[in-house]
Amino acid sequence: MVWKKQSKDFVGGLLKLSVEFVIVVLLVSQHALALQVEVYEGAESVLLPCRVSFFLEDTTVLWHCDDLYPEIVHSWRDERDELTGQDQRFRGRTSMASDGAESGDLSLTLRQPHLSDSGNYTCLIRKQSSELTLTLIQLRVKVSPVEVKVQEGSEFIQLPCQIPPPLPEDARVEWSRSEPKPIIVHVYPNSSNLLLEEFFCGRTHMNKDLLKTGDLSLTLKYPTDRDSGTYTCTAHRDGDVLRQKVVLHHVREKFSVWAKVLLALLAVGLVAGGGLAIYFWNYFKTISRMEVVEVVFGSKSVQLPFKATTTLPEDASVEWRLSGLMLKPTIVHVCKGGGDQADTQNAEYKGRTEMVKDLTDGDLSLTLSQPTDRDSGTYTSTVKDRDGRILEKKQLTLKVKVPQVKAEEGVESVVLPCKDMFRPSADDTVEWSRPEPWPMTVHMYQNSADYHEKQNWIYRSRTEMKTDQVMNRDLSLTLKNPMAFDSGSYTCTVSRDGKVLKKRNVQLLVTETDSSSLLTDHQE
Repeated sequence: MVWKKQSKDFVGGLLKLSVEFVIVVLLVSQHALALQVEVYEGAESVLLPCRVSFFLEDTTVLWHCDDLYPEIVHSWRDERDELTGQDQRFRGRTSMASDGAESGDLSLTLRQPHLSDSGNYTCLIRKQSSELTLTLIQLRVKVSPVEVKVQEGSEFIQLPCQIPPPLPEDARVEWSRSEPKPIIVHVYPNSSNLLLEEFFCGRTHMNKDLLKTGDLSLTLKYPTDRDSGTYTCTAHRDGDVLRQKVVLHHVREKFSVWAKVLLALLAVGLVAGGGLAIYFWNYFKTISRMEVVEVVFGSKSVQLPFKATTTLPEDASVEWRLSGLMLKPTIVHVCKGGGDQADTQNAEYKGRTEMVKDLTDGDLSLTLSQPTDRDSGTYTSTVKDRDGRILEKKQLTLKVKVPQVKAEEGVESVVLPCKDMFRPSADDTVEWSRPEPWPMTVHMYQNSADYHEKQNWIYRSRTEMKTDQVMNRDLSLTLKNPMAFDSGSYTCTVSRDGKVLKKRNVQLLVTETDSSSLLTDHQE
């Protein structure tokens, strides 16, 4: 079989000796690639994928869940289930393929998934007293969203959300909306206008006795077409997080008489030459464009431009915030009275941001050093006077681009590009590395030749850099027999005497040959 041949090339006989196997297990037992699987509650089943490309002999396959560890979700050995120590929650709901040892398919089928099944699942193999973690799965069991419609002109609409009462006094409820950007709509208790989107201020309220009734529904006043979208009700209770999604559809009224007359006039205008139609089109059309700044992953820095249109007072303050996948914006940089307020910014950005000290010249641009893909998102800069009044505001989008290479398991090889660099000298070192599932050297090139001494055993005999290409400033890496395990971020670094001269990143995604998606909803 193909997987046996790949296994033989990949491991190079390493797993044939049990002693060497134990050493490998001890080195990598704490590391895994996190995959995400989503499914709706009520589905017939969900598959948690786990595959290997080497032969399993005298080993036990274990599935664990972080919330229950060390309790067992499922155990399998010698092509049969061993469910003596299985947690009661999963009894009768789990199964694995009977030919898993031969096919390398150690995936777990979980039937009738519940909300309480959400969590981190680990697939590992055990040999004697050592363990090797293969896969980390983040399972998310979702509730089917409730759909609500509201007619145009309605005074209010209620977004339903119910959980079993009673709720403790310290319970916290948060209503949010995910599009067109993540925003907070309402918070209980003590909603703070500093956290809420201005568009919803004064238009939302919740029942005062919600702790007793469990009715967490949100009343939204004077709904408009801009309110359409997906809302999430999130309740924090005794360490548990409960979520319910509601999709709001704003339905416009049927055309009134005056609207029909207007359409008739527009039609006449079109027939007459389109003059009237163009007038109304330009009158009603609204264009909202946000400036986009793009930078390549690994660049030294990127500047987010902002030039004030008015003269600013000396005591003006400027705050840069980032909003992306998170609901609450992150403070990136704060400058007040010509001085940076480092104690207020997020720890991830300390030492990486800079603004000019004198704000009176109107240059409010932010310089962000060493941008990564985690920095992508919408940045909002707000200028205020000493009384807190907003003087100016600007939004822009930062996109940190990382080259991505895709391949399927079973192909002969894949090339990780790193071109247009420079020709390394004999004193330079070219190193390909990856930070996860643990820091490792994938390939090293020194003195115009491959250097295998520091190369991780996983990539032995599977990587190659061609000398003729290197001489042409092409430091691309050829990876043979790519597997799903190889997916992740790779960095090509050129250094001299320990000093980094150039660095380039590339993302590799290796999919299974059946091209099945990990983010699927299994419906009945």
